[in-house]
Amino acid sequence: MRNAFYPMQRPTHPRLHVRDARDAHTVFEAVRHGHLRPAVRRLNEVERSMHVRSGSIFVWEECEDESGLKRWTDGRIWGQSRMREPYLFYDEKLPSDGDSTEQNQRHSNFRFVDGPTRSSPASSALLHQDRSGGNHPGLVKQAYSAYVVLSPNTRPRKWHLTAYFTYSDLPSIPTIDYDPILSRIKVPPGIYHGGKSRSRSDDGSTFDFSNSPSPPVSHVSMHASTHSPTLPSLHSTVGLDALRPRSLYPQSSSGGRISEDHRVIHMLNSRSLDGATQLLIDFSMFMPSFRTMCGILGLLLHDPNIDCAPEICEGLSLLQHRGQDACGIVTCGPKGRFFQCKANGMVRDIFDENSIRKLTGGMGVGHVRYPTAGSFNNAEAQPFYVNSPYGIVFAHVRVNPHISHFKAQSHQQNGNLINTSSLLQFMDATAHRHINTSSDSELLLNIFANNLQQTGKFRINEEDIFAAIGGMMKQVKGAYACVAMLAGFGIIAFRDPNGIRPVGMASRKTETGTDYLFASESVVADASGFSDWDDVKPGEAIIITRSSVTRRQAAKSAAFAPDIFEYVYFARPDSVLDGISVYRSRMAMGDMLAEEVHRVLTKHNISVDVVIPVPDTSRVAALNLAQKLNLLIVKVSSKIDMKKNVRRKLNAMALEFSGRNVLLVDDSIVRGTTSKEIIQMAKDVGAKKVIVASCAPPIRYPNVYGIDMPSRSELVAYGRDDENIAEAIGADLVIFQTLPDLIESVRHLNPNIKRFDCSVFDGDYVTGGVDEGYLSHLETMRADNVRHKVAMMTGDVEHLEGKGGGGAPPLNGASEAVGSSGAMNRDDTVGLHNTWKR
Repeated sequence: MRNAFYPMQRPTHPRLHVRDARDAHTVFEAVRHGHLRPAVRRLNEVERSMHVRSGSIFVWEECEDESGLKRWTDGRIWGQSRMREPYLFYDEKLPSDGDSTEQNQRHSNFRFVDGPTRSSPASSALLHQDRSGGNHPGLVKQAYSAYVVLSPNTRPRKWHLTAYFTYSDLPSIPTIDYDPILSRIKVPPGIYHGGKSRSRSDDGSTFDFSNSPSPPVSHVSMHASTHSPTLPSLHSTVGLDALRPRSLYPQSSSGGRISEDHRVIHMLNSRSLDGATQLLIDFSMFMPSFRTMCGILGLLLHDPNIDCAPEICEGLSLLQHRGQDACGIVTCGPKGRFFQCKANGMVRDIFDENSIRKLTGGMGVGHVRYPTAGSFNNAEAQPFYVNSPYGIVFAHVRVNPHISHFKAQSHQQNGNLINTSSLLQFMDATAHRHINTSSDSELLLNIFANNLQQTGKFRINEEDIFAAIGGMMKQVKGAYACVAMLAGFGIIAFRDPNGIRPVGMASRKTETGTDYLFASESVVADASGFSDWDDVKPGEAIIITRSSVTRRQAAKSAAFAPDIFEYVYFARPDSVLDGISVYRSRMAMGDMLAEEVHRVLTKHNISVDVVIPVPDTSRVAALNLAQKLNLLIVKVSSKIDMKKNVRRKLNAMALEFSGRNVLLVDDSIVRGTTSKEIIQMAKDVGAKKVIVASCAPPIRYPNVYGIDMPSRSELVAYGRDDENIAEAIGADLVIFQTLPDLIESVRHLNPNIKRFDCSVFDGDYVTGGVDEGYLSHLETMRADNVRHKVAMMTGDVEHLEGKGGGGAPPLNGASEAVGSSGAMNRDDTVGLHNTWKR
């Protein structure tokens, strides 16, 4: 019987390239401390088909009793083993193995060679590829074993690591250097010894296992650790910053940015640059000038007896970069009952094992929210719920959810929805529906619920739902991507007619049927064993039940215009949005920017000695730029506390930057504060000139579709030309990517997209309805929200209390301001079984 809390055996790590014994010992140490989850039983047939794949690794303990496994089985047929110290390698036997000519033709082009400047450990897998010819098209199994000894009085336990890869996939599989959890783990000397009778440990000492003592009453456990995380189902994922245990590693106050696909970056960085070398210095410690968006997830398991909450929690962790302020999960259990847990905080902080166990049911919705200026309590966290009609749970991607409770004019402004005020007027005067929070997500939910209620039916069908969504799309104007759940019915996803915000779906075959997933980014599907990722089309709605999947164009699509800033900054590099690889688009941005940099530097007769990519999201572009211009690249990594560490880092940099011309590559320049600080730092260590190159054009306009950017007056490019911008941030020269080049770097990966939303660069808002009055009002409301938060934090709320009255005139079709519905109450979500987190 499958465990309800952790229903499926998963890989210890879903995608990792282990190169040598030190890498394996690092993974073992992560398992010992509870950061990664070991395999505790043999895989069943379904688990084998899902998880025995390229990139997966499994750690397991060899033991005769029930505490471990006697041997590892994966259902594959393997050829003769070959030893490439310290690993054994096995090539999978395929039906076509007799035709070696065909194999050589199939993969003769795949060859990954580390460049001459490779600074990381040598890879046994690459050595095996070299010696075997690298032509095998199937899986390759990589095996390692070690004895684990905590003290001389403890009998050693034998642990194994089993990894899988293909030669064609090997270049893109990240190593531990680029995993934010594994890269920080320090392996104590003398604990792990290669699996021989006499073996050398990491510190060079030897240990003779033939003379080891008998085991004491208690022995080394793969689960025992004083630092174990509270949620065992969470496991490290490439680039996942959110799950590192607070007791071991320093925290980022804002949740930080997710790292790039560093394995591929290293592949680029390892190429020979005609004699140029790569200098590695760790000094990045700066945060972006604006906040990220929200992430949504919906999951329907075919077997209703399996709880979906653990998988939703894992998926939200993968979307943590889209929101670090609050998170929530609502599941649908027996008899259509909803169970919820939501609160302000990170995924790792909110969902412990006890919380997850209470979220029963095989269908659910999850959400992560960005930090807002106007969110004060748990009731602001999503998903939202209404009990009429039919019981609906709703999660919505948005970033400016402020319809303030304190002043009526705040109702006019709402980051995603352009016509918020008129919608609130309709809800209050016509639909008579109570809007209880300041979030536009609750507003959208109630519009949808009101349209659904108009059917007057006791039981609804797909046609009724499509009609309700279509009616809602006619009413609202703005950017949104939503996931909803109807009690006892199914899950729903839909996207605004312009497709500004991303959402997609995927499926997974199981022994009982097919599971379905909705998510903001494809990385969730990849890490969870789902396949056939497909983006929800602009204006499309998808309804999934346990018996059917129905898709329909709910609204006539306007011009498809996804937000180009998703590719510049927001999305994870290992995601694919609307058929476009985020990573490849950033590579193309670097190529395009290199041409512009070369043109401008030639015009000014300036040469550059070194390239510095800052922050994380600019690394891919900077590496391509440096390679194309044959320049020295300084690889920066994060995250350290600037105030505590900057002086030590400056001392380390002085020898490299003194008297040199530095090219600083950033993903974008918003306020310019980050660039200004780094420019000053470079000059403090003697840089001769500092030139700044931006992968994006100048940002001169605010975003009204879900990005909490500063007001126009705070944008460093607002009202300034390039020369004035350079002066403002202290640079000798500033070089921006041209807008046509940025568009082409993304569009060439999917020519079917004819237009992108580039409103922050050109002021052209694709939905219309945005004028000077609206933008001015937007800035006023954002400033008010900041003051409200300060007042709430200081307890000075007297001047904020009350309803309605006063304020700026209504905008975009509103005839009058609508007062707030009232204060929040933790008991407002009647009908949900709550796990409240204080």
